[in-house]
Amino acid sequence: VRLERHNWHRKLLKTKDPVIVSVGWRRYQTKPFYAMKGRHGSYRLLRHTPHVMPCIAMFWGPLAPPSTGLAVVQSLADDE
Repeated sequence: VRLERHNWHRKLLKTKDPVIVSVGWRRYQTKPFYAMKGRHGSYRLLRHTPHVMPCIAMFWGPLAPPSTGLAVVQSLADDE
């Protein structure tokens, strides 16, 4: 999944931190790995999401058609 951090979100998303992913009507919890594609076609693992650049998030989950929008949140609590 090509992922870009929203400007209003101040915290960084760290690799292997549990997040809740919403794809269509499905909602599930997963632990993504964040990576950037290098010049030679290889992927470089990132510790957290970059500030202004999009990155690639890799995780297990149900299949979805290409170009399907998704939302990623850290928690569903009202106080955060």
